Amino acid sequence: MFLHRQIDKIGRVSATMAKMMSLSPDMSSASFTPSPPPTPSPPKPTSLPVRTIPGSYGLPILGPIRDRLDYFWFQGPETFFRKRIEKHKSTVFRTNVPPTFPFFVGVNPSVVTVLDCKSFSHLFDMEIVEKKNVLVGDFMPSVKFTGDVRVCAYLDTSEPQHSKIKNFAMDILKRSSSIWVPTLVDKLDTMWDTIESKLSSSDSVSYFAPLQQFIFSFLVRCLIGADCLHLTQNCRVRLRHARHMARSSAPPHRQNRHITAPRRDLPPLVRLPFRAG
Repeated sequence: MFLHRQIDKIGRVSATMAKMMSLSPDMSSASFTPSPPPTPSPPKPTSLPVRTIPGSYGLPILGPIRDRLDYFWFQGPETFFRKRIEKHKSTVFRTNVPPTFPFFVGVNPSVVTVLDCKSFSHLFDMEIVEKKNVLVGDFMPSVKFTGDVRVCAYLDTSEPQHSKIKNFAMDILKRSSSIWVPTLVDKLDTMWDTIESKLSSSDSVSYFAPLQQFIFSFLVRCLIGADCLHLTQNCRVRLRHARHMARSSAPPHRQNRHITAPRRDLPPLVRLPFRAG
């Protein structure tokens, strides 16, 4: 009896193994492969209601003057914008900002303020923003200051001259890129030395003038390759030379006997740190 049971058990095991071996590889792998976890469905886009830009410009002349007084005197710039954000419950609203009448004529003070990062990024979308003759509000200085030429900052990206001037400026920056870091370090050292020397002789010192000098010196050195200190000295020498030539050509009774001889070995005003070719 025991032997029959063992034979019957071996037969059932053999039948099971034969059945498993008869299965295809795809079916066997599929039966043992765990099902992947369900992927979360993406959230449905929320459609926000379109709002009209809040705020107003007030009465003509009176509205800009009132906002100007709030901006400069009664509230200050930070409180001026903060109160209007709380009032309109929006970081985008209409208001008036300086410059305004009566100190500036022909300038439109009515603007749409953009005070959050998400909305501010739209100002760089040239498909929805036109920047022709626009940089600081709608005020544009006369082209007589720039040789009757509209500079790149006032050109829209759709104008052909914009890409030409921009490529030229980028090429100039690329040519002088090798001197950016050493010039920056050198001019920063000069700025801090100036501040420390003034601070040693007084209790307080202003950063404004040294910072302006640092920025101007750095840009002049990187853009046109001139050193402001040497440039100033050369200009003074040339000015003395011009005065000497003017006085030497004047009548004898107007000439100064104590004028030194003119300099003949004047260095060039500008020396480019890179090749022009």
